Amino acid sequence: MKNKKLVYICSPYRGDVEKNTKDALEHCAAAFAAGYIPIAPHVYFTRWADDNDKKERAAGLEAGKQLLLLCSEIWVFGLDKPSKGMQAEIATAVRNGIRVYDGELKTGTAPAVNEAARAAYKDILVSTFSPLVDIIANAFAPIVQKIRSAALVSEGGKK
Repeated sequence: MKNKKLVYICSPYRGDVEKNTKDALEHCAAAFAAGYIPIAPHVYFTRWADDNDKKERAAGLEAGKQLLLLCSEIWVFGLDKPSKGMQAEIATAVRNGIRVYDGELKTGTAPAVNEAARAAYKDILVSTFSPLVDIIANAFAPIVQKIRSAALVSEGGKK
């Protein structure tokens, strides 16, 4: 049996918790169907830890980062409008050389990618992370654009 890659599912939790949890489970199912082992701490940590308790939330976020470090990729759902928790996960991935993908493109559920979404992604990288990442973001933006363009052209957005 071939070893499957671990992929971290990064998506919103707070707000509409019921919908966001349902969406995260669907993202996990799509990743599993594509041959990956999905890791989505916000789906299961919140079953025993209180996300509204500051200490428990902080511990859960830290444990999630430790799991992220075991993954080869992070698939971000809602890349154009990530929450603060998602931004921290993306930053951890970037700092540790973990490949960051638009999860909607990886699962073939992406709407048409527009220039505003690309600009928002770059702005998030530049404004959220250290000045060193500013250099990385400027170099990374054209690569993200090429990956998205190739994915949208390839089989109508499906890989």
